[in-house]
Amino acid sequence: MRVLPIDVRCAVSADFVHFVTVSLLPSDKGPTIIEAKLFTMDTGREVRKASGAYIFSGPSGISHLDPQIGGDRVILGGVVADFATGDVFALDNPDKLRAVALTPDGRMAALAIAGKHSQKDQAFIQIWDLETRACVREFEEDDPEIHAIALSADGRLLAAGRHWEDFKVWDVGRGECLLTLHLRAHVRATAITSDGRFAVCSAEQVVFFLDLAEGCILRRITGDLGRISSVAITPDGRFLAAVDDELRLRKWDAKSGACVAVISVPASSSNLSLSSDGNVAMVGTHVINLRAVPAADPEPHPIGAGLTQDGTLMGFGREDGSLVLTKFGESRSRVTFRRSEMDPIYREDPHHPVAITFDRAGQRSVFAFSDGRLNVVELANGDAREIIPRQELYRLVSEVLPVIERDASRLRGGNKLEPDVREALSRPSQTHYSFSQVALIPDGKSVITAHHGDALRLWDIESGRSLCHLPMTRRYSFGEGEVQSLKPLPDNSGVVFTTADCALHRWRFSDREKVTLRSVPGIGLPTAQSAVSPCGNFVIWAAPWQSMEIRNVADGRLVGTFPQRLGYVQFAEWCSEDAIAVVVDNDPYGTLIEVWDTHSYARISKYPLSGRANALVTSTDSRRVVCCTEEGETHALGLGSGLFIP
Repeated sequence: MRVLPIDVRCAVSADFVHFVTVSLLPSDKGPTIIEAKLFTMDTGREVRKASGAYIFSGPSGISHLDPQIGGDRVILGGVVADFATGDVFALDNPDKLRAVALTPDGRMAALAIAGKHSQKDQAFIQIWDLETRACVREFEEDDPEIHAIALSADGRLLAAGRHWEDFKVWDVGRGECLLTLHLRAHVRATAITSDGRFAVCSAEQVVFFLDLAEGCILRRITGDLGRISSVAITPDGRFLAAVDDELRLRKWDAKSGACVAVISVPASSSNLSLSSDGNVAMVGTHVINLRAVPAADPEPHPIGAGLTQDGTLMGFGREDGSLVLTKFGESRSRVTFRRSEMDPIYREDPHHPVAITFDRAGQRSVFAFSDGRLNVVELANGDAREIIPRQELYRLVSEVLPVIERDASRLRGGNKLEPDVREALSRPSQTHYSFSQVALIPDGKSVITAHHGDALRLWDIESGRSLCHLPMTRRYSFGEGEVQSLKPLPDNSGVVFTTADCALHRWRFSDREKVTLRSVPGIGLPTAQSAVSPCGNFVIWAAPWQSMEIRNVADGRLVGTFPQRLGYVQFAEWCSEDAIAVVVDNDPYGTLIEVWDTHSYARISKYPLSGRANALVTSTDSRRVVCCTEEGETHALGLGSGLFIP
């Protein structure tokens, strides 16, 4: 029997005291194993567990719905895990669901079932008593789809947003429709206050604040919103929140309609919760503190980071093409470079940075943009210029185009690119020579770049001339040849890098070919990471779900192996000759920064992150490790004290 990957979902209780993880282990033959665990929010300690197995016969609500927790129970797509008994049971129609709702005490659940998947022409909503595990009420609808439902805390009221552009409220006990509001758009998300007095719902790009007692719309919130995927309301109705498809979480004051917080989130989710005071939100698997979040749009996220040798100056490249410098101990940051100010074309057709690198002396930085431009920035005065002449870029495009066409032909079963696509790729304004990796050579005089279909190239920063290159082949079966981790040797003689098949290579600039230090036979694993020791004699090879290895740079000889297998390793860096730092995405425990001793092969410390990392850098004096996350947070670890500096 082949076992498929584990799927983990999260939810938080209405009082934000507990959170739950629901793990799914499906198989192509046999039942799906469902395991739910209950944790405390303050300590993260597991307090209860429930597990069971179920065979799904059709398109399951499991695949697109997030869990909801109430009392001792959690529901996911019509499957209920009961922490009091430790078992898992399914309701009648878990394979036909469009939405579910659960009361905070876990006694009642509502299931919205699509009409086109049922024996009836219309959708219908079932009300379940989870104590007796029986369906106690059923509401028939003339709408084929219902995507949003909510229950009041006492289970007395049921709210539902319909595909046919209206919002309904029923009295569950009497089975009567109490209210119908026509919103003129498809309602996709809804939430209701504990007492059932107020509700919030979304219709495409509009958020509605509703007074259910008076049967009216109190506020219609519009503006720079994307398509809303989820909404939430505090139990007392003071604050509203919504997440849109542009991955922005917004919080409003319900009374005034003023936006009081805006923050980017790592992923859209149908599961959004607000704490009773509105200061904490949970979006999918991410807990977000809204207390200090400004109402204005957030700063652009960092896409890369660098540290000076003494660890006192940090530099961040941001997604808007700017470079920000920050000194430790100072609260202010300064923007030293904006590409939009030096390049008028960039203002009309912006391209985000894809890589950034700093020299160890803290004198210059190099940006690589998605349009193939390389900009060098002098950190002292912010002076910037392009490294590679544009005519040289256009020449490289003409060389790379046959490679792109060859790879596209493989993917399309031998068919060539259409003429209009080939013409678009060959236009000078669309260079399509985007670098996947960039690194400054330690002496600051040259930069090494990697491109998917071309080669590793060493560029002279002053002249923009290509000094040497290493051709790379890319086979689309496993992605061999695509450079994933590019680390210069401290003596300026070459680089160590990994490829998409998890192999580890060394290339000295005086050689014509690379030397493979570590290969992985058979099917390739996901991306491996590498890091060169400060002395340049050793390299770390860290592949996902494998034991990390220390190898000799000269001949690839194995020096030592760390005993514990890690999860998905996102980044790896040496802190000193005695320690390394890695960022590990270790589901279901989230993302961690871990520091390991390179002599005893023991873990020294670990620190949890609130989201996925997009940069990890260290100072060579072994004092500091800095990590940036996709949420825009920066974490600095002082290794001497073992404490993280916010």
